[in-house]
Amino acid sequence: MFCRGEAGPARTAHRAFRFYQFGERAVHLDGCVEVEAAYYGAPPGWIGRRVKVQWDQRCVRLLDPRTGQLLREHLRQQRGHHRIQDQDRPPMRRAPPATAGPL
Repeated sequence: MFCRGEAGPARTAHRAFRFYQFGERAVHLDGCVEVEAAYYGAPPGWIGRRVKVQWDQRCVRLLDPRTGQLLREHLRQQRGHHRIQDQDRPPMRRAPPATAGPL
């Protein structure tokens, strides 16, 4: 029906779907989960708990294991890199003001 190299419905249909890999990961002490040697931030309060994870070539999704609710969605990172949303970072500590005058 279709020759090699000829694009038919069966050959183009699979490109329209995104295929995810699934797993379960622990949230580490730094607040991140590891997926294929890259690290993705979970919401505050999830350290030490397990989350369900979906990932493909473009994004990583962290899901609540009880409800399936989306906790965070991140773009994929290179191996060894982190992706943490600003709202999940700890507040910046200010340095104490410098003392004026000689000691």
